[in-house]
Amino acid sequence: MSVFYVIVSLLVILPDLYIRLVCLRGVDLGWWALPFWAPLAFFIVLLVTYFAGGAQPFVFKGMVAALLCFTVPKLIFCIFSLLGRGAGLIAWSSGSSDVLRGGLHTGFDVAGIVVAGCFLLSAVYGLVYGPKRLVVREETLAFKDLPASFDGYRIVHLSDLHVGGYAASGMMEKLVSTVNGLDADMIAFTGDLVNSSPSELDTAVTAALSSMRARDGVFSVVGNHDYCEYHDYSTADGAARAFAEVVRREREMGWKVLLDSSAVIVRPAVRTGQEQDIGRKEDSIYVIGVEHCGKPPFGSRGDLQKALAGVPPVFFLPDADSARTASSSLGQDSSSLGLDSLSMRAASPFKILLSHDPSHWRMEVLPQSDIQLTLSGHTHAMQFRIGRFSPSRWMYREWYGIYRKSSAGTSTDAAAGVSDPDARILNVSAGFGGSFPFRLGAWPEIVVITLRCSD
Repeated sequence: MSVFYVIVSLLVILPDLYIRLVCLRGVDLGWWALPFWAPLAFFIVLLVTYFAGGAQPFVFKGMVAALLCFTVPKLIFCIFSLLGRGAGLIAWSSGSSDVLRGGLHTGFDVAGIVVAGCFLLSAVYGLVYGPKRLVVREETLAFKDLPASFDGYRIVHLSDLHVGGYAASGMMEKLVSTVNGLDADMIAFTGDLVNSSPSELDTAVTAALSSMRARDGVFSVVGNHDYCEYHDYSTADGAARAFAEVVRREREMGWKVLLDSSAVIVRPAVRTGQEQDIGRKEDSIYVIGVEHCGKPPFGSRGDLQKALAGVPPVFFLPDADSARTASSSLGQDSSSLGLDSLSMRAASPFKILLSHDPSHWRMEVLPQSDIQLTLSGHTHAMQFRIGRFSPSRWMYREWYGIYRKSSAGTSTDAAAGVSDPDARILNVSAGFGGSFPFRLGAWPEIVVITLRCSD
């Protein structure tokens, strides 16, 4: 048995023992003993079943539900109760009366019951309603390098569908219906389509997902779950074959799966009177996708430089001073001149990176590339968020929302470089699904990103 499960087992057992032996000492529970000990017995049965290898997904979900609804509320009560007894001990040592000590005990116990009850109600809401509360988050991001013809370009960012957890709940249909009403130019999916097996992509699921519509289609990458390694296989290549099947089914849905590769989206050039319009007939942006890259224990399989190999490092624009000089000497408007009449300056193409783990942004994307916009998921915001707090903060520096690296410094805080058109931006989605259907605060989300040209 792993250390983790030993710790979890102690957290389950010790609160019950404390409540029975300290708080309810000398109390005859009678028939109430049955409901008192039932949650502990339920958890022990689930734990034994889990290690016996039976009904793994169901057992795992049952254990998490038991922890949220029984163990954590009891832990909260025990913490308050211990604080009350500690305060009473301090009062006794300073010569206070037994009445004050008893009042401290009772007051802290009541406070613990209230807080634990609030947590229990929140946990039930997160289990029953949280996974169904689909929200749309709107973001508008301005970039200096964005071509004029892509001003107003709408990206629908999806992540972490984990379809095995929601296939029978009607949420897939709700997701697709909502996405199709958002007038998307492009749909970007940043990995973890399945929980652990390609069998989750059955006919109903693939039919629903293949009906998502965007003018430039659906671009996707893979996440750690898509490698299907959370299974025991009878053959050495079982996981590799399952992964290949996931990718095959994605492509059958019409999705453009980017495995350390890129794609280009082209628009007719828009005339704005700026020097970059001179002689240009088309504008383009590049969508780049890498296989999973991130922190242990998930490891890194992707190759960013390989993915960038198909993207020109620079393209050339007419130089403004050269344009004015040429038009003056020839007596023509600069917009009518060919490119060969002008000297050129180098510019970086606008690039959007799809990378499942946001840790990749700090590890490789910032130091090894000039990618302007990165889209990620993976963290789920731990499926629990209150404002800007989530346990995910303790694991990931960038865990939810928009982050910017200002061109003037090294800050990557959410508020850094808000007015900086050269800032490089990361969006981390809280995702849609999960291995366990619980969400509180970190609701299932669709992110709509509107790109704008900065002045």
